[in-house]
Amino acid sequence: LLYVTEGQDGTVVALDARFETQGRLEKYGKAFEFQAPVILQSDGLGGLHALEKPSRQIHSFGPDLQWTGTVPVAGVADPTSVFLDGKGNVHIADAGAKSVTVLHRNLTHSHTIPLMHKGEAVAPRHALVDRNGRFSVADAAGRLIVFDGGFENGKEVAGVSGSAIIGNFKDSAHPTCEITAPRDNQSEAFSIAIACSEPVVGLT
Repeated sequence: LLYVTEGQDGTVVALDARFETQGRLEKYGKAFEFQAPVILQSDGLGGLHALEKPSRQIHSFGPDLQWTGTVPVAGVADPTSVFLDGKGNVHIADAGAKSVTVLHRNLTHSHTIPLMHKGEAVAPRHALVDRNGRFSVADAAGRLIVFDGGFENGKEVAGVSGSAIIGNFKDSAHPTCEITAPRDNQSEAFSIAIACSEPVVGLT
């Protein structure tokens, strides 16, 4: 399903592969009204996590689009994206604290990861993690920085600027690729960049 925020009332609509409405996120039979803006992320099992930026709360919904619970997220200053790792742990990129907050599958706090690059803290705008635990972060300066095994010395991907990560091949073992787009991607023409950890046959 594809989840889309609808209008100014803070409701979220679920669309199928044909972009037909399958329903709305609900709580006790009524459309759930979020405090916008809200960040949406599938849990990989048919459910959904929705992070409200104003309230710093994560609302969870089952495959039937019904609310299953709400958990406050403490210590997050400015959440910019939510993503999951291969174990189902929830990661929250925090531009304010220049870190990533990690929650267990049950949304209890696990730990916080400071992000550093060349001795400076990195403010993540978008982030993803692949099945090997490698983090890719598009920061506030538009750089694409990869953290492979450590978070004190990220590696900047050359030739990529003004980036916002829009997806990656997370099911691939090797290589791992990230697809990036410019921050202003609403114009009629813009280019994307694909960065891979090693050469891919047929991909340039």
